[in-house]
Amino acid sequence: MLTRQPYRGSARKLVLAFDVGTTYSGVSYAILDPGDIPKILGVTRYLDRHFLGMPWARLMQGIERYPAQEHVGGDCKIPSIIYYDQTSRPRAFGAEALQEHVIEQAEDEQWIKLEWWKLHLRPRYLDAAHIADDDIQPLPAGKSAIEVLADFMRYLYQCSRKYIEESHGTALWKSVEQNVEFVLTHPNGWEGPQQKQIRGAAALAGLIPNTQDGQSRVHLLTEGEASLHFCVMKILASESLSRTPIVASDYPEQEDKDTGSKGVVIIDAGGGTVDLSAYSMQLSPTSFEEIAPAECRLQGAVLVTRRAHALIKKKLAGSKYGNPEIVRQITDIFDKTTKLRVRNAEDPQYIKFGTVRDKDPQYDIRSGQLKLTGRSVTELFEPSVKEIIDAFEKQQLAASMPIKSVFLVGGFAASEWLFASLQRYFAPRGIEICRPDSHVNKAVADGAVSYHIDNIVSSRVAKLTYGTECSVPYDSSDPEHRARQKKVYRGPSGILAVPNAFGSILSRGTRVSAEQTFEEDFVVRRSTVQSCASVDVDITAYRGSLAKPDWMDTEPENFTTLCTIHADTSRLSRKLSPKRSKDGSTYYVIDIKVILLFGLTELKAQVGWVEDLTAFTGTSPTGTMYSRQPYEGTTRKLVLAFDVGTTFSGISYCILDPGDIPEIRGVSKFPAQEHVAGDNKIPSIIYYDKEDKVRAVGAETQRPDVIEEARREQWVRLEWWKLHLRSKHLEDSHFSDADLPPLPNGKSAVEVLGDFMRYLFMCAKVYITEAHAPILWQSLERGIEFILTHPNGWEGPQQQQIRKAAELAELVVGEQGQQRIHLLTEGEASLHFCVTNVLASDAFSTTPIVCADEPEGIQEVPDDRDQGVIVIDAGGGTVDLSAYSMQLSPTSFLEIAPAECRLQGSVFITFRAHAFLRAMLANSKYGDEETLQRMADIFDKTTKLHFRKADEPQYIQFGGVRDRDLEYNIRSGQLKFEDVAKLFEPSVEEIFAAFEQQRTAASTPITSVFLVGGFAASDWLYTCLVERMSSLGLTICRPKQHVNKAVADGAVSFYIDRLVSGRVARFTYGTGCNVTYNQSDPEHVSRRDMAFDGFSGGLELPFGFEPILNKGTQVSEQQEFRKSFILEEVDRSRCSKLHVDIFAYRGKLANPCWMDTEEGSYTHMCTIRADTSKLAPIMQSHQLPGGGVYYSMWIEVIILFGLTELRAQISWKENNVEVRSAAAIVYGD
Repeated sequence: MLTRQPYRGSARKLVLAFDVGTTYSGVSYAILDPGDIPKILGVTRYLDRHFLGMPWARLMQGIERYPAQEHVGGDCKIPSIIYYDQTSRPRAFGAEALQEHVIEQAEDEQWIKLEWWKLHLRPRYLDAAHIADDDIQPLPAGKSAIEVLADFMRYLYQCSRKYIEESHGTALWKSVEQNVEFVLTHPNGWEGPQQKQIRGAAALAGLIPNTQDGQSRVHLLTEGEASLHFCVMKILASESLSRTPIVASDYPEQEDKDTGSKGVVIIDAGGGTVDLSAYSMQLSPTSFEEIAPAECRLQGAVLVTRRAHALIKKKLAGSKYGNPEIVRQITDIFDKTTKLRVRNAEDPQYIKFGTVRDKDPQYDIRSGQLKLTGRSVTELFEPSVKEIIDAFEKQQLAASMPIKSVFLVGGFAASEWLFASLQRYFAPRGIEICRPDSHVNKAVADGAVSYHIDNIVSSRVAKLTYGTECSVPYDSSDPEHRARQKKVYRGPSGILAVPNAFGSILSRGTRVSAEQTFEEDFVVRRSTVQSCASVDVDITAYRGSLAKPDWMDTEPENFTTLCTIHADTSRLSRKLSPKRSKDGSTYYVIDIKVILLFGLTELKAQVGWVEDLTAFTGTSPTGTMYSRQPYEGTTRKLVLAFDVGTTFSGISYCILDPGDIPEIRGVSKFPAQEHVAGDNKIPSIIYYDKEDKVRAVGAETQRPDVIEEARREQWVRLEWWKLHLRSKHLEDSHFSDADLPPLPNGKSAVEVLGDFMRYLFMCAKVYITEAHAPILWQSLERGIEFILTHPNGWEGPQQQQIRKAAELAELVVGEQGQQRIHLLTEGEASLHFCVTNVLASDAFSTTPIVCADEPEGIQEVPDDRDQGVIVIDAGGGTVDLSAYSMQLSPTSFLEIAPAECRLQGSVFITFRAHAFLRAMLANSKYGDEETLQRMADIFDKTTKLHFRKADEPQYIQFGGVRDRDLEYNIRSGQLKFEDVAKLFEPSVEEIFAAFEQQRTAASTPITSVFLVGGFAASDWLYTCLVERMSSLGLTICRPKQHVNKAVADGAVSFYIDRLVSGRVARFTYGTGCNVTYNQSDPEHVSRRDMAFDGFSGGLELPFGFEPILNKGTQVSEQQEFRKSFILEEVDRSRCSKLHVDIFAYRGKLANPCWMDTEEGSYTHMCTIRADTSKLAPIMQSHQLPGGGVYYSMWIEVIILFGLTELRAQISWKENNVEVRSAAAIVYGD
């Protein structure tokens, strides 16, 4: 396996990588600490336009909000869009530029919207007959493309600074800000002139001073090589690849068994360009060499969208929907949905752009959606597919070894049709194609950081033939010279010379190592010594097909100046001696050597004794980071974690290999998904037909053709169905079963859960098989360990239902299979996520947590004592709060307060929004239930996440530009409304009440709060909690990535790391019992009429309660709680089974004694059943007072409360030796 080594530098350093794409952009980074293994992270939230241009002091004090990102996670990118006002000042960037209120302001103030602006920087020699400058939006007046790039990079830098300060602390940023190394990526086809523009933009953006030292901290890298590094991290040099063949096609019999070098091509399919890079791959030891010139084709995803615009415009010509604004709206929706999900040319495709009233059957428009034939949509991809194949064949022909594998990354790689088309091409040729298992759209940014850390490419191939123009002595016997006789001239030395010759320094296709130099001697002759003070040498690139180009005047269009090398030879000139030519004139000669380094990612040059290479060092404090240990098992094992949520569900997994450090991964591709990403989740929605058969699950349920078929066939759509399983003890006065979609006839909630888990398991199997090879799955599927999570408020009965559903889903079979099921609360799973992402990180252990505006006087908590932390997992249905004491060195965690669970997750915001909209639009033509449901769905996916400021109006874009009703604030298909904050209030209040309850009960002072879960993506929720926590002198933080995958990732971490050593009892647990009557006890006297005679003849009272474990008690995992019982029976045969009922007391009494005083506070928790038939022969006999015999024996029920599930045994004494037997725990319905 490729193992990253600890950083060997002497001082802490920050590496920032910017991937500025044509359509989307992202940032990744790594904090390099001496001795620590570097970890690559992503910037997953970006700044609000309200703070652009502020001085940094104000900016850092004021930002609490982030723009309108709907997908907050580890692979988060933002649109490469900028709004400029009429003075050419940037007003909005990225996701915020898509917000309705920003668009409205832009229209009112006539701002200029720039997208695809990166194409202005493209080299003009790229084949672009299909696109011209006129096809790209013009730049604002007075703005150059370099200045636009600088504005965008400045924004990315500001976002990075704020994000890193929030995630790691201000002190850490200050320790590295003067020592930031920038890795800036660009398409394979960009060369020296474009690289120079990028460097100029970096200086304009303020990333670096425009000095030699400043520029030495900027590293330029092709997107192709960045993608290679990403693939190396994710799969190419992974353990699974080194032990099993790469299998991603339908031809496994053609697997490459060769253990030596393999040829691999990386296809980085982006928004504007598609970059192809070919490498030889030696896995043991790991090494990579470029084996063919890189290719770059201007056929990225935006060109598909551009062709779609033309198709839609032509199709709707003559229709009332054919105006440019509607066509643009339909095209935008195509770009975000249809383009990604099309996978079959025979299936019709739909673009949902309006409401149910939008109808024009002549133009295939029904219920607000445009229908296109599958063939017409797939044809839009053909030019891109053909260009990719052409580029591949060109590389295959030039490669020095056969190509065995192809890896597809980049945002365009998310297109199922593109992937399928390339599979059809490669499979018959015995070439395997694979999409890495996560973050295909963050490949460049992550890979760019890896390049700086790992730098695994040892040689590269010259794309072109490089040389310089020169003159050669005239040779009358050479026909080429005679053909140029008219150009012959006499030089300063008096010798006849022929101009326009080309002196090659490096030929196309030559493999060049990183430090390999190419030298060429030149003689410069000048007439005066003054003219010898400097020498300029133009480096020229030849782009034609000749193997050895000699003359620049034969194909002048194929020769372009790449760069000019300037040498200051003033000191040398003072030492020159004059020479005499044949005609007696004086001239001077300079002998120079041009030395070029082509093996680096940028051209480096030396002329004679002059060089421009510099170095940079710095110092900074270091610390220690939580480090996961290698897996100590003896055999390979697969761990699968299912996070089945009320609204969204996800899967994480880990392949455990003996001796290797485990890596947690996410299943990041599901059927019919539009967003392929490392933090991907699917809607928890199922369609059932009339026979209760599952017809569509997850993202499939969002497809327009599925929705249309469901409506036609009257399928039952189930969402929020998980709430049917909720514990009936949760406070739910604001909600009832009547508010939920009813289950299909004959289907229980457990069966629905089983159907959904079966689907998740199928998706996991397909994904892991594709990402790691079928042979790996086959070797592990019979021993998979499953971690199934549930809300904090779910108890034994719900856990029993989950286990039953797991069997229905065929995850496991029987009692032995159930041993591979591990249940875990979502709160504890989230803790494990926070541990591995921030709690025990180096930044946390050495710097204060800074995640919001810090009140005056907050001091760093010393890292040598326990710190109290509360993890808030804000999900779709429930909000779970868990409190722990946190010792960082060594890392350990103890629960310090009973877990809390409130039924106030994000679905209840949507539930209240639906009711609000129904009342608001009751008398409007838009008040029908279907339109209201569409509005509520859009509110749920966009507005709810966008909302961050109470005094700003909010918008729901539900229809087309023709939808208008000013009385109800509806314009151009969007509803404008206010008072959104009130929809959040109940949830915010419940969360804070639960927090206060935990804080009061905690045995260690709470110092920090961490917010995770899908609901954590709401900036308004985060802002409200920041305000409340800050008033208490507490810091609150959203971990830096994957907040909505916290539970799934944390569940895998639970299995691997087991960081929690003790938990706290949520209730008082005990048994009902009979109590010996005590006439001096007033409670007994008041119950005298209930007394009865016991076996021994004494009076006893019923309804007693004997606690086994009191609420709030901290319990270690293996701590045993014992309860003694005496078995008494007149018939030994009736002693063969033991039944002990365990009750939970949920009231407020510290020492509850009687179950008849607060009957509503005592609930039956479970029954412990044990086979005691072995005890009958050894029971002691006793005489009854009235004659006869009865038998008795003391036994103990042993209960383990400290695990994530209840465990029980029974014990007794035989000859004074303890004997134990297993006991079963049975929960009631």
